[in-house]
Amino acid sequence: MKIKGPTSKKLFCFLTFIFIGNSAFSQYGSKLANIVPPSPNASTYQLYGNYPVSYNTGLPDITIPIYNVNLKNYSLPINISFHASGRRAELNFSSLGVGWALNAGGQITREVRERPDESAPALETTVAEVYSNSNPNSYQTFYDKLLGTDLTLSQQYGPSSGDLDSEHDIYAFNVNGISGKFIMRNGAPLFLTHCPFKITVLNDAYTLTDDKGIQYIFADREKTVVLGQPVTTSWFLSTIKLLSGDLINFTYGDRLTGSPGDDLAVDNTQYDEIEVKDKPLTLGAPEDQPYSTLMQVNPVNQEYGIKYVTQITFNGGIINFNYDQYTLKLAGCQVSNQNNQQLREIGFDYIQTPGTAFHLINNNSTSLNNISIKDAAGNAVEKYHFDYYNDPLPDPGFNFSNYKDWWGYCNASGKGIIILPADQSGFNYQPAYCSKEPNFNYKRSGMLKKITYPTGGISEFIYETNRYENGTSTGAEGPGIRIQKIITNDNKGNQVTKLYKYGPTENGIGYLAYKPELQDFKTEVFYCYIDYYDEHGDGIIQAAKRAYRIRRFKPRPVAEIARAYNLPVYYNNVTEYTVSSNGNLNGKVEYVYNTPVSFRLVYSLSFNSSFLPSYSPNVFFLDEWTVGNLNQKTIYTLDSGIYMPKESTEYSYTEFNRTSIPQIKASRTTMFPWEHAHNAGERVSERMCALGATPWFTSAVPVFEIVTNPLEAGILKVTKETHTTYHLQDLKTITVTNYFYDNLSYLEPTRIITTGSKGDILQKTFSYPQDMVSNGNDPTGVYLSMSNANMVSPLINAIKSKNGTQLDQTKTNYSIFNNLFKPQTIEYKKGTNQPTVNVIFQSYDTKGNLEQLTKPGGPPLSYVWGYNKEYPVASASNALSSDIYFEGFEEATGTGISLTSGHTGHNSKTNGYSKTLTGLTNGKYTLSYWKETSGVWSKIIVENIDVTGTAYTISINGTYHVDDVCFYPKDVQMTTYTYDPLIGMTSQTDAKGITLYYEYDNFQRLRNIKDQDGNIIKKVNYHYIGQ
Repeated sequence: MKIKGPTSKKLFCFLTFIFIGNSAFSQYGSKLANIVPPSPNASTYQLYGNYPVSYNTGLPDITIPIYNVNLKNYSLPINISFHASGRRAELNFSSLGVGWALNAGGQITREVRERPDESAPALETTVAEVYSNSNPNSYQTFYDKLLGTDLTLSQQYGPSSGDLDSEHDIYAFNVNGISGKFIMRNGAPLFLTHCPFKITVLNDAYTLTDDKGIQYIFADREKTVVLGQPVTTSWFLSTIKLLSGDLINFTYGDRLTGSPGDDLAVDNTQYDEIEVKDKPLTLGAPEDQPYSTLMQVNPVNQEYGIKYVTQITFNGGIINFNYDQYTLKLAGCQVSNQNNQQLREIGFDYIQTPGTAFHLINNNSTSLNNISIKDAAGNAVEKYHFDYYNDPLPDPGFNFSNYKDWWGYCNASGKGIIILPADQSGFNYQPAYCSKEPNFNYKRSGMLKKITYPTGGISEFIYETNRYENGTSTGAEGPGIRIQKIITNDNKGNQVTKLYKYGPTENGIGYLAYKPELQDFKTEVFYCYIDYYDEHGDGIIQAAKRAYRIRRFKPRPVAEIARAYNLPVYYNNVTEYTVSSNGNLNGKVEYVYNTPVSFRLVYSLSFNSSFLPSYSPNVFFLDEWTVGNLNQKTIYTLDSGIYMPKESTEYSYTEFNRTSIPQIKASRTTMFPWEHAHNAGERVSERMCALGATPWFTSAVPVFEIVTNPLEAGILKVTKETHTTYHLQDLKTITVTNYFYDNLSYLEPTRIITTGSKGDILQKTFSYPQDMVSNGNDPTGVYLSMSNANMVSPLINAIKSKNGTQLDQTKTNYSIFNNLFKPQTIEYKKGTNQPTVNVIFQSYDTKGNLEQLTKPGGPPLSYVWGYNKEYPVASASNALSSDIYFEGFEEATGTGISLTSGHTGHNSKTNGYSKTLTGLTNGKYTLSYWKETSGVWSKIIVENIDVTGTAYTISINGTYHVDDVCFYPKDVQMTTYTYDPLIGMTSQTDAKGITLYYEYDNFQRLRNIKDQDGNIIKKVNYHYIGQ
């Protein structure tokens, strides 16, 4: 572990000012929290970023699929997940109850640090930079900047033109399996965890473009009140724009204020803090002056909004989400096609959370009981059931959120005012004792115990407490819980148990980046003034230098260190054992992870005056990209009671693109109550004190303490992989693979060199769009355009060689079709031969669907797309795409369209059909279609149609039903297809007119395949327990 030592200085002000009376002391209330987290709603999702699912954290992946939005080359899973890290006391909102989160889209969250970024310019500097210049003018300038960062003044007197922001806000994004963190620096994003994505901002909406060029637009905002003003702290996913131009749109509901009967808390008293105010002391008097105190309890409120997804629309379908009106519990969701025909319904029902015998807001005493999935006919087809641990919690009622350990998990802290028994010296109030020690049973209360699946199988989860190193053999109990055992039974007599052991030598001890300290739960500020008074009533005014302090004790860590208390215990060593149904051990897998790099920075503790005891908050930051990197994985088999290694893979990492963003953390330790509130002509300003202009007295009193607190950005990438396979008689083969990253902007391997056990060297060289530009291989500018659109992941060129001799090369050449970047040709080169073109992609439609391709010496292959260009409805060999036509009337509307009678699909056309085709190649063509007479469908073929002048009008007369109209060149083989969108293909008709029909049950599962006469040629049966 690498810990950077503190770099800190004090900024002293010499006091000299006029003060009249002391009645204004009470105007200084609680100091505004200088880190505002995302809303309780957004925090449910952010938990996965702070506490990731991994062997490294002991957190199992518990996910239940709800529905998959499957479009061409893109899939968006809708699911729910359970975060089994332990029961938290915070009353965060979830529409699914304790522990569950609905994953139906994505969001960007912001942790506001100090001022919102957009409200004031950033102050990027270091303590060393400030004190490297002793020029008084620069010292005064820096003092003015510190005043600009002081939230205490803004809270009391409002913003000013001189405000500065000493820390960057931290943004985190999570959408469809991609996640990361970034800051906004000079109006542009800087990723803290490097990733090949692009972020742009317009009108307070963020667009994230992934490395494939897919755009995720976050424009639905959730606000939090900061410094008295509503500030956006979350941006929810509004639209996904695919490469085809298709859109997936998200609609949300808002709950901005509580309504009568609501069971939500959006203007929420988060916690109570105790404020202890000392009796003023006379500076310079004997040190044994008696203290007297005034104690009061101050509620700390935070106003939040709640945003919840109500609808997702996409090409061919729609998903609606329904909620309880008062609790916003998710009641169900329905999946429908473009015709509003319901295909699936998912229902959710709930129970009182086991072990929670009292009612809590924001669904914190509610647990998900069942998920029922119904088919299109309303029949229950699948059902999931959930059981939970019912360890009883203490009954604190509305004080539930105060019953928590150091890290915010439930514990038995006792009754009374919830503050720590910290540093009682200096005031005579002794608060009720409050334990912050963790309690395993309370942390486990309400956690998921068992899942019963639709098949009747089960998964059971057994937990144990996390432990971290504290210098003892057993370690100390840490934040949350970890998985000890997962028992899986398939309801057919097969049971497998996964058993997990943690820590070096399986001692159960992990690494906690920051250990809790009492001082992290209090703040302290001194208030200094000159008291003018007539001691004897004789008109002689005397002056006294006085000070008093206000300490505030909180049930949660102060803002400067709060991040450290949200981190899990990290385990460098995790072993997974497999146990069979009969209890026999079958083998094990050992995982070894790196230790994340964290910083603990401490403010200066020295003061000149013994009458002003020191208070110095800690500062903490974690290098995000150093967390959870797998160093080694070893698989063992069990042979005669001895574990023998079977294979092992070791990973070595190299740091890339490290960037340090200078920041300081400033803490005001001394207030001058009248300094910024009045304009008394005789008093000397605080700025004059900073310059030493002090004709009244020269007592050195610290005003600010500052510490360098940089943000660090970067990434660790695998640069070496060593794979060892073990054989009998201690023999083994070793393969070493080295990864090289020559493009630091994209950081995908450009060369991979593998050395085999026999000494053979295999090299693969890759080029991506950015490489083609930088290497001068972009004559048309297409790769520069792709790079500008952040379409940087397509592999353009791949070369394979062995022992220095080239084996082959594959190159995909891109071009622009209908403003879309698509492959134009694929070249292949064997050895040192000249490259040959294997495939030519000649035409794409406006949504990027392939319309025509050819292979060298072969005929063209062409396609027609339908259903809003989502599915191929016809294919033809030996024809240009411009020379074929198909109409199945599945998308047709208007006069004569029958929705109930079709040869294939659902629709047909009556009262004739006419269509003019243009752009045809002159020659002989065939027209074929199906017509219905007296309930019988027959195929009509008209051959040897002469096309001259590149145009032809199809004209079919009659009152009968017409379907599957095809027009194509003579001797061309044409196949047609129909679909039920979101379900599957419903028919396939070959060039001979032979049709296969595909039937599905009400749950969209393939049931029968029938021939053209209606005979079943294949039948599929599905069996679930209880059906």
